[in-house]
Amino acid sequence: MYGSLQNRIAEVHGQKDWNDVEVGEGVTCYLWSDRDAYTVVEKLAKGVLRITADNAERVDDSGYFSEHQEYAYTTDWDSEGTLIKKNRNGQWVAVRVNPETGRLNNVDGYKFSIGQRRTYRDPSF
Repeated sequence: MYGSLQNRIAEVHGQKDWNDVEVGEGVTCYLWSDRDAYTVVEKLAKGVLRITADNAERVDDSGYFSEHQEYAYTTDWDSEGTLIKKNRNGQWVAVRVNPETGRLNNVDGYKFSIGQRRTYRDPSF
């Protein structure tokens, strides 16, 4: 296992089917121990979603080293964004289009859940 246990558990939840996802819905990207907020901005063919990273502004007064963090989010609807698609394990992962074949290839390391918009910065780093 890598990163935080909390992120590894959370990244398997929120695995909605493409048909159930709505444009404007929140998305969370799970990194090593941090999390980044995204928004679904477009539903594409073949089960692919285009998401964009949200601008997250910290609004709590807890201080940098606090575990308690609150953010206000603004969606950048015009950003190029990231493509995600469910993999064979049923998890949303980042993909990119292979320019030679036109096929989608997984991008290693990025897993997403749909339904919540969460940003978190691990204060221990």
